Amino acid sequence: MGQEPTPMLEVVDLTVASGSRVAVDGIGFSIERGVIFGLLGPRTAKRESCSGRG
Repeated sequence: MGQEPTPMLEVVDLTVASGSRVAVDGIGFSIERGVIFGLLGPRTAKRESCSGRG
């Protein structure tokens, strides 16, 4: 077997809060080079918090 590819981006245990309100709680993911990745969900604030745009 070959070696696992190194992720282009890896997020481990991300939590985003504003005051006492937690928008994202302990998520993690990795994205390999050449992969198209998107966050989908009903609330825009959670997606933007994960991407650093919130």
